[in-house]
Amino acid sequence: MTITTAPAVDVATILASVLRSTHPKLALPTIASNHDLSLRDLQHLLNQHGYPDKARMRDAWRRAVAAQDHHLDAGVDAPAERPASDGSPRRDPYVAALPVAALFADPLYQRELDERRVQKMATSYDPALVGILEVSRRTDDQYAILDGQHRWAAYRDHAFDTSESPHVACRVHTGLTVAEEADLYHRLNTTRKQLTGWDRWLARRGAGDSQVTAIEATLAEHNLTVGPGAGGNVFRATRSAELVVDLGGTALLTTVVGIIRAAWPDDQAGLDGAIVHGLGHVLNLYSRDELDTARLTTVLAGHMPRQLTARASAARELHTGTMDRLSAHVIIDRYNASKGPRVEPFFIRIKPVSKTPTAKARAEAEYRTNALAWAKESDWSGRTDRLGPALRKAYDEHLAGGA
Repeated sequence: MTITTAPAVDVATILASVLRSTHPKLALPTIASNHDLSLRDLQHLLNQHGYPDKARMRDAWRRAVAAQDHHLDAGVDAPAERPASDGSPRRDPYVAALPVAALFADPLYQRELDERRVQKMATSYDPALVGILEVSRRTDDQYAILDGQHRWAAYRDHAFDTSESPHVACRVHTGLTVAEEADLYHRLNTTRKQLTGWDRWLARRGAGDSQVTAIEATLAEHNLTVGPGAGGNVFRATRSAELVVDLGGTALLTTVVGIIRAAWPDDQAGLDGAIVHGLGHVLNLYSRDELDTARLTTVLAGHMPRQLTARASAARELHTGTMDRLSAHVIIDRYNASKGPRVEPFFIRIKPVSKTPTAKARAEAEYRTNALAWAKESDWSGRTDRLGPALRKAYDEHLAGGA
């Protein structure tokens, strides 16, 4: 067994240096250098004495001073080595808490970091969702991320803006070449089974998600149950149901499902997601004064669900849009072809998606520009290259103070 042992160190002096520091995390590299320690050994030592809890660190400092017990082996046992297939040193993967700063994503095989996704994850940070990252230890004691770069980046940004210790749990692979890292990265991201829509729905049901409960109660009124099966009373289009509820609440979903069941009581294809969402568009956009729902039900009953779907696919030649909107277009087209008053065509009634930034988006962009400029010009001690939660708070306090 290989043991890495640091020289004897003055624990009391180190603890005092950290406690006196205004920004302890930023001071750690300097403190480590001053005491001839690696950053890893310093962090291990501090963790043994309560870091980052300052109250526990002060108690440890008092005990060290009183006992004059200033020495501690800051080393840790390393896992036993085993030879790799090519004879190079390799160990069984092991789990360790690693400094966030020691991790990096190798662009040679890693996908590009989605900064917006990172910002969203950092803003709504939840430690329960970080999990364990897969990393490969390089020869320079840096760790290449194999799986979890977005979780790492979110934790990195979150930890920078808080007083938490910037460590993250990792499963460490050793003795890998860059090519082997790339291969393992590929296998980690292709061999794991992704959650299906039904898996997610089932988990949300177990967690008591209010929207899941409301939708299932609404469908139960029509003798439908949510599930992955293919029975006549099984409803599978959960995402479309949620989108309909977003448009007009469970009342709209009740109307949509009621019309579908009345038009096609024995045809499971009527509960197709595009038809459900498309009919939701129709009933949300047209008032009951202009659209006769009884006539609409009769019109739908005169066409098989698969015929509507085929017409929606064919409509791509004339219109752009998703299948739900193309289905809505076909429903209104068939309605207008029947006997009775006509309504405005769907693609005329619906408002086109604006490419012009909204007032909210323009305001956010202006806020971001001003906040970053303020951070660079003031004595702000944090990062000035991104608009993190801490900078937002500081800038808002600055604005409030100047009001």
